[in-house]
Amino acid sequence: MALLHVLDGLETENFAGVPNGIEDFLTDLAIGSPANCALRLFGDHEEAYIYAEEVAKAFVSLFNKPESAGILRTLYGENSVYYEQVMRYCVEGNLQAVLDEYAFVLAEEGERLVKAIREGFVSTASIQIDTRETVKGQSKQSIRLRTHFAVGYYNAKISEQAVQRTENIRKAFNSPFRPFVLATTSIGQEGLDFHYYARKIMHWNLPSNPIDLEQREGRINRYLCHAIRQNLAESKYGSQGLSEEQPVWETIMSNARELKGSHSDLVPFWCLPDDFPYTRRIERIVPMYPFSNDMARYERLIDILAIYRLTLGQPRQEELIDSIRNEKLNADALDKLYMDLSPWSRRKK
Repeated sequence: MALLHVLDGLETENFAGVPNGIEDFLTDLAIGSPANCALRLFGDHEEAYIYAEEVAKAFVSLFNKPESAGILRTLYGENSVYYEQVMRYCVEGNLQAVLDEYAFVLAEEGERLVKAIREGFVSTASIQIDTRETVKGQSKQSIRLRTHFAVGYYNAKISEQAVQRTENIRKAFNSPFRPFVLATTSIGQEGLDFHYYARKIMHWNLPSNPIDLEQREGRINRYLCHAIRQNLAESKYGSQGLSEEQPVWETIMSNARELKGSHSDLVPFWCLPDDFPYTRRIERIVPMYPFSNDMARYERLIDILAIYRLTLGQPRQEELIDSIRNEKLNADALDKLYMDLSPWSRRKK
C-alpha cells in the first residue's frame, strides 16, 4: 500500500523500498483491477472516478467472502497473499472484457449503468432443508442452508419480501457473476428473461404439452442471447476493425450486420444463418431415467412441436394437433397448411 501511495505522488513514512517481484503484481493491478477496469469502462465521463469506485466496492464485497477465498486458494494455492490472487484471477478471467460485454447487454449509461451493475451482485440466498423430523411432521423448524453459486427461484409465499428476493436473484442470474445455476419452479417458465448469460436449460421433468416446452426454452432463446454473442465473438466478426475509438460490442454488431443478406431482420440479433460456423448452441438437457416413460414422452413432444406451431396458440391445441396427425399428412401437405404472417416472407414470395 505504501508503494501505491508513492506511485500516486503521496508522501508516506512507511515506504522502505521496492520489494522483489512487485512488477508482476503492479502489472496485474493495472490490467485487471476492478477499479481500473471500471474506470476504462466509463471512459471520459465526468463522474468516471466516482462510478469506478462504486463498481469496485461491489467487487470488494464479492471477493471478501469465505467461498470466494476458498475458490482462489484452490486455484492458486496458499503461497501467495489473497489480494495478489484476486488480481491474477481478474487478469486471467479478462475482467475488462466481462464488464464491456455486461455494459453492452445492460444498454445503460452513467449512473444508471452503475446501479444496474451493482444489482448484478447478490450477497447470498438460502433454502429450507427438510430433515427426518420435519418430513415426519414433528414440530421442528426446517434448517436453512445458504446458497451462493446455485440458487432456487420460487415464491414460497406472496409477500413483499418474497417478491424482492426473486427479483434480486433474477438480476444476479442475468449477470456474469454468481449464481451460475438457477433451479426454478413453474414461476420461471413464462414471462421472464434469463438469456443474458445462460444457454443451457435442463428439463428436470418434461411438460405434458408443447406450449410449456416452448415457454421454458424461450426464456434463454431471445434477442442477443448468450449463444448469439458467443458465436459472433468467436467468429471473424469479433476481431475485425476493433479500435479504441468505438466500443468493442458496437463494432462486433456493426460487422455482423452483413450476415443479414437476404435473410429477415431476425439475423443477426435473434438467430444466425444455417451455414454460420457455430461454436456455441442453445442446449436442451433432458435426463432420461431407466424404466421411465420420459423417452416416449420426449419423442412425442418433439414430434408434435413443429406441428403445434401451425396452431398459432389455439386454446385447445391438443385437439387440433391430434386431428392433423390423424390425417397422416406428409411434409408438403403440412407446409401448405402453415400460416406464415411474416411481411418479409410475403414480400419475398
